Amino acid sequence: MRRLTVAVRGNPAMDVGDLVKMRALTSTANAKYMIIAIQSEFSENGYLDIVDLEYVDEITGHICEPAEGDYEMPDLPEGAGGDPVTMTLRDQIVDYAKTFLGTLYQWAGGRNVNDYGLDCSGFTAKVLMKFGLMPSVLDSRSQRNFYPAITRAQLKPGDLVFYTWGGSVVKHVVMYIGNGMIIGANGGNQGTTSPAKARMRNAMVKIQPIDYGPPVYFGRTVS
Repeated sequence: MRRLTVAVRGNPAMDVGDLVKMRALTSTANAKYMIIAIQSEFSENGYLDIVDLEYVDEITGHICEPAEGDYEMPDLPEGAGGDPVTMTLRDQIVDYAKTFLGTLYQWAGGRNVNDYGLDCSGFTAKVLMKFGLMPSVLDSRSQRNFYPAITRAQLKPGDLVFYTWGGSVVKHVVMYIGNGMIIGANGGNQGTTSPAKARMRNAMVKIQPIDYGPPVYFGRTVS
């Protein structure tokens, strides 16, 4: 098949122009395809990428030339197909946050260059400092005080979500990425101080539904 659309487990390392090899489960056929488009989706099944693939010639390594003949372009509605795609600052923040998926949890991680991992506030600080939106690494309580408070209904991708786990004091912070999903360094605690302990707890930067715990406070990061 010259063109395929497949759903795969989300992988922020994939990009348009990458080559992938597809293997048919019903035969021994293998073929190379080039990624020509990626759309990420978040559902109860997790983080998925919907990937459009174009067959690549095994000899030249290029996308196959169209067959000979005359082609007619379909009539498009006025203004369709001509607008450039641009990424907002919020899109850039979320894309950068996803590059840390799978990074192991480390209590107080993200403060020193030799840290193997990140804790919850270290992760959100690392992402937001990249875009000049946080002055230094603030703990979760300080992040809650630093950013203007908003309601859950006002959440936008890149904003922060805070959890208290039943009390009134903030104990955890993650980042909202849209569609009811968050990304954060989750699953660890103050005893998670080595890669082995993080793996044992499956503690790492991951994507989860916002209601995996009861969210209490919300902060606006981008005005």
